[in-house]
Amino acid sequence: MIDINGYVAGVDHDLIENVNEAYFNGGFAVNLTFEPQIGDEFVVFTSDSEITNCSPETNTTASYNNSNHVFDILCN
Repeated sequence: MIDINGYVAGVDHDLIENVNEAYFNGGFAVNLTFEPQIGDEFVVFTSDSEITNCSPETNTTASYNNSNHVFDILCN
């Protein structure tokens, strides 16, 4: 579960910082408490080394103010 309350990583939204080898599978559930704009990006996972296996779910949906927001999940 990732809480997104604004744009500043580690302050307004959750940030996972991985140390050493990383395997990234599955996805994120988003708890959205503000209205993002189309095209906004939120970095929620970083690693200090290469991500060995990167196959996250392709997207997730969160609702805010009776509007659904679809977030693409990218690994790069």
